Amino acid sequence: MRNTIQAIKVMLLTPALSLLALSSNAQVIQEVQKSFNLYKQSALQEKVFVHTDKTTYLPGEIMWLKIFCVDGNDHKPLNMSKVVYVEILDNNQSPIAQAKIAMKNGIGDGSLYIPVTVNNGNYKFRAYTNWMKNFSPDYYFEKTITLINPLKSPENTIAKESVAANSIQFFPEGGNLVSGMASKVAFKALDKNGKGTIVKGAIVD
Repeated sequence: MRNTIQAIKVMLLTPALSLLALSSNAQVIQEVQKSFNLYKQSALQEKVFVHTDKTTYLPGEIMWLKIFCVDGNDHKPLNMSKVVYVEILDNNQSPIAQAKIAMKNGIGDGSLYIPVTVNNGNYKFRAYTNWMKNFSPDYYFEKTITLINPLKSPENTIAKESVAANSIQFFPEGGNLVSGMASKVAFKALDKNGKGTIVKGAIVD
């Protein structure tokens, strides 16, 4: 009789222990899922991609932009940041133009005005969000753009002592000579010290 009672107790206790184990496992799974979600949220890697209407601009032109924010893990649209910062940097990493583009559902449209005082050369276009500032700037979106100012001569980085003889530079009106069309051509003559000098010349066919 005693053995029968003990067997009944074991039979009743076994389901209770199983339910307790299942409940404990469920709590553990919930805690793990919660911790994973918190980690994923804190370590979320946001990425920005920008399409520009072209890669070469003149002073006073407008750069038109199409911006996408995505999750860095699966590249799916990410509706987290509401603003994307865009800027153009010179060789000294100093911004010559900046703007803030509003984002909605991970997509934004905007523009950036090219200043009329820019020098000729290649510039860095950069885009990022406030969240991306928590990580290395290496994750920012970057591309090279070219700015051409027909009213400014190309910068000459050659040291004066390296100039061995007179040099002459020509600057066609509008930036290029067009066959069959009359146009003005300015020129600049420098001596071996990099200073202006008097020259004589002729146009021949």
